[in-house]
Amino acid sequence: MYEKVLIYTAKEPQGKAKEMLKDLKNVEIYITFNFYKEAKANAKKLGNCDLKDLGDFGERAMMRDPC
Repeated sequence: MYEKVLIYTAKEPQGKAKEMLKDLKNVEIYITFNFYKEAKANAKKLGNCDLKDLGDFGERAMMRDPC
């Protein structure tokens, strides 16, 4: 389990995702077009952390979407 989750994205979350993220206290969202660079720089500052690319997660979820 992580103490804090930092999410870097080019677009602000919409709809149900935005509502669900509001309720999570240990999640911070950063809107940026240079998310790889900013995430790596912030990871160096934080020290003990993991970087995960959520692109695969989003693509898998879209493939299961019945719409």
